[in-house]
Amino acid sequence: MTAYTQTCPQGAPGGGPFTASSWSALHGGTITFGSSGPQSFTSLGGNPAIAAEFDPIGGTTDACKTVKAETELNTANYTMTSNGFTLLGLPTVKATIKTLGLLPGEIAARLWDVLPSGEQRLISRSVYRLTENQTGTITFQLHGNGYEFAKGDTVKLQLLGRDAPYYRASNGFFTIEATNVTVSLPTTLSGEPGESCHEGDGEGQVGDSQSQTGAASFKFDADPCDDGAPESVSEQDPGRGTDFHSTQVQSVAFDDVAHSVTVTGLGTNKGLPVTFVMVAVDSSLVPGGLYSLVLSDGYSRSGTLTSGNVLLH
Repeated sequence: MTAYTQTCPQGAPGGGPFTASSWSALHGGTITFGSSGPQSFTSLGGNPAIAAEFDPIGGTTDACKTVKAETELNTANYTMTSNGFTLLGLPTVKATIKTLGLLPGEIAARLWDVLPSGEQRLISRSVYRLTENQTGTITFQLHGNGYEFAKGDTVKLQLLGRDAPYYRASNGFFTIEATNVTVSLPTTLSGEPGESCHEGDGEGQVGDSQSQTGAASFKFDADPCDDGAPESVSEQDPGRGTDFHSTQVQSVAFDDVAHSVTVTGLGTNKGLPVTFVMVAVDSSLVPGGLYSLVLSDGYSRSGTLTSGNVLLH
């Protein structure tokens, strides 16, 4: 499977190619951001001039069009600073909502690339139709796209109650309070376009029953372009009371000189949320192989494998 990405200006050649054995392998990474705090907006929408600028009939058909960036009144906004990544697929929004209104409403979503120049470019959008007075958790996806967010750009998710004329506005007035909002962006993990994919797998133990802290068992998969399996890291360390499972891999970096792989992301330790950094060195370079895991709750474990192996290609 091969994919090309949007590039700007409009006449520039498409980015890529990005090649993998399956659709899931093509975008093996995920970057997620958002906020748990409440933000509210109504059916009046944001700035109607910006909405009109990005209407493909009366506004523009240029996917690279930019306008001055602003935090529009009556919208909810969530941002992160890009470290440099390529979106490839459909962004997924999750939120807990409370709706008050006489008629069914809607949530419009826009994904923006806010450039260092102070301009912003629309990368994707979508709309979610609500039932009357709908409450609870919702999940919906934006239109798919392939696009490189440059390092230093601001990635912005915007939620609002109206995005006309592109989407038909709801008939009635409503108010929405959104909490626990996240947007997950599927990303490539294969490095530069055309670069061959790496394979990384490991399973085994560090330490043993005779050591002061006992043995810790681990397993990881870091080869999305090879087998298409979800990237994951897990470790159980009974002597330290650790039971870690990754929930989201945010980056995978291979070092061909050091024969190592570094995996970062989010997870849970005994059910509590943590961030993690895992580093492993191939068993062919260091006898037995090396493994380390550092969690944001203060836990860390590292050492030479006493059983199992790490295979990186």
